[in-house]
Amino acid sequence: MLKIGVLGAGHLGKIHIQLLKENSNIFDLIGFYDQNTETAQLVSEKFNITSFPNAIQLINAADAVLIVTPTNQHFEAALIVLQNAKHLFMEKPMVETSEEALRLLEVAHDKKVHTQVGFVERFNPALLAALPQLQMVQTVDSVRHAKFNPRGMDVSVVLDLMIHDIDICLSLIPSKIVQIKASGSAVIGEAIDIARAELLFENGAQARLSVSRVHDENKRVSYFASNNSIIKVDFLEKESARTSCSSDIFSSLRPYEIELAAQTSEMIPLVVNPSNALLSELLSFEDSIRSNQPSILGLKDGAKALEVAEMIMAAIIK
Repeated sequence: MLKIGVLGAGHLGKIHIQLLKENSNIFDLIGFYDQNTETAQLVSEKFNITSFPNAIQLINAADAVLIVTPTNQHFEAALIVLQNAKHLFMEKPMVETSEEALRLLEVAHDKKVHTQVGFVERFNPALLAALPQLQMVQTVDSVRHAKFNPRGMDVSVVLDLMIHDIDICLSLIPSKIVQIKASGSAVIGEAIDIARAELLFENGAQARLSVSRVHDENKRVSYFASNNSIIKVDFLEKESARTSCSSDIFSSLRPYEIELAAQTSEMIPLVVNPSNALLSELLSFEDSIRSNQPSILGLKDGAKALEVAEMIMAAIIK
């Protein structure tokens, strides 16, 4: 059984710990480390698990390590994990810069370990239900709004929220990005809180991505134009639906037109099989190690998404 250690016991770290504990027939949770001693004591008592005195001892005792610390601590922790030839799961955004991502890729390749980045929306049951309909995606319009929450404010909203939609676009559109237009603004602090990006791909596909973490409502909805169909994926409600459209309309659809076209058509619900996306990604990580197969979301995928996110942030600053 896979011995797993968790670095970081904040909000998301606790969720991972609970899932690992609840699935002890699959995972052997050996313990965790958190630099906040008060948090460490509370978590240790709540879940009845070992709180390691430092990260090194935890890494040495584990087969695989989950990194669920603040983003600015990811690179140093991940580098130590990989240099010790341990399998690595790290939450998004994997690191702060693409240079750091490339360094981790090199070490992971040298040590021949399995890696995975926590793009949990890839495991959202609503997206999984829609995937058979998303084989030739031509246009994407995505909105990801969240009410203000101090968690995640250490990075731009592009790295905090938009990176999910960047990753999804890159996974569905097998083409190079040739143009990026972007805008954004800071509201709470110095980091960007509201952003919009328009992506043009070499094969003609287009995507419009809008995000805000200071909105008055939570909303996570994407519309896709694919195979003469419009597919709606509601990541928050975990619902998907599709409608057909004529080839003439389909070929001329722009991102800002997809939602209106869907609203004026009869959308047929897709069958969504309920599942816990966080657990699904952990099971996928375990399966890649056990079967000795590459992860469907390795560090390479995380690095690609991070590179595009950096390009978007650079376009905003100009």
